[in-house]
Amino acid sequence: MYRAVYRSRPCYPCHPTDCQLADMRIVALISLLLSACGSFPINVGTGSEGPRTASDADRLYAAAAYIEAARSYLSEAQVHGGDAQIEYLLRAADAAALGRAAAELALALEQLSGRALLPTDALRFQVYRAEWLLLNNQARAALDLLPSPPLTDEPAIAARQLQALGEAHRQLGDGPGAIAALVARNAWLTGAQRESNHELIWTWLRQTENFAAAAPLQAPDYVSDGWLQLGQIARNLWREEGPLETALADWQSRFATHPANPRWVVATRDYVRGALLASPGRVALLLPLNGRLAGPAAAIRDGFFAAYYRYGGGTTAVSLYDSSQDAAAAYDQALADGAEIVVGPLDKPGVTALTERSVGEVPVLALNYLDTPGPAQKLVQFGLAPEDEAVAVADRAIIDGRSRAIVLT
Repeated sequence: MYRAVYRSRPCYPCHPTDCQLADMRIVALISLLLSACGSFPINVGTGSEGPRTASDADRLYAAAAYIEAARSYLSEAQVHGGDAQIEYLLRAADAAALGRAAAELALALEQLSGRALLPTDALRFQVYRAEWLLLNNQARAALDLLPSPPLTDEPAIAARQLQALGEAHRQLGDGPGAIAALVARNAWLTGAQRESNHELIWTWLRQTENFAAAAPLQAPDYVSDGWLQLGQIARNLWREEGPLETALADWQSRFATHPANPRWVVATRDYVRGALLASPGRVALLLPLNGRLAGPAAAIRDGFFAAYYRYGGGTTAVSLYDSSQDAAAAYDQALADGAEIVVGPLDKPGVTALTERSVGEVPVLALNYLDTPGPAQKLVQFGLAPEDEAVAVADRAIIDGRSRAIVLT
């Protein structure tokens, strides 16, 4: 088990668990073996040049060559002892985490395990362990290592910890929690660092999948609330510029002193306008209006048009075609009528008919899937297979730490 200690105090146990430590060793060993000639010798020089020095590693780090810097720091750690070795290993972990190099990060953390660490170094060590967990999609375990607010007055460590906290929430689909962590991170940043953090906030705000089912923040602060509302504007399905401009003007009146003004308001406007310009002029909906699938087809039709009218429709026209007799013929008619996107067919025979024709004139979103993909281009198969739903439920259970399941039918 990892143990990190203050020099003036007894050792205290730290995560990860023995199983996680074993995982780290395995990852490090396999990754380094697979890299073969591309791997680095720990205490052997590189040809006639000799081993790299700490200044070499520092230059690599400054040039954002993080993986090479991590390897150089690891090499340097082997020829030093005591406090110097600990510092080189911490720098190796830092660079490896920034370079998303799980093997090198695991190796540095393993060599730091059980070492006597000063309080600040112990906090660095804990953040790097959380980052290793995040690299291996163990966000729930990472959250246990990332207290909020940070337990430090060191800006670099606090900012790093809060970014890791935000990433953990993002991986768990908690968009509001992720944004709140990045907003808190701003307090530990200055100048250009804050602008980079705002860019990251803006990137995360547009990731719809992290907000669709996320719980809202309870009593959000002014800055977090402003970002989240601006993100909602960016993710909304606008059909005309008039309502968009009204929403942005309302946002600016309520958040006049917000740090997103004016740059990210302009970015939101440009982002939405780009989506508006990309909207198709005509969409064809291919559904079997007769036969055994007429009921499900009617439900899809009603939902499709309800959403269309709910969001205004804009300049996009939707035409409905009956595919119950001949999906290929319905597709040909849709193209003849000027369709730019086709949604459907619903049944597998209809999807097969389109794939066998090597559909490629316009994008097609098929509402079923085939076990063996056909040669068609621009055709996306979208189906709700029971086995896919079972896998999704299992993945969610693992993320939540569940190991047992009950099925109700």
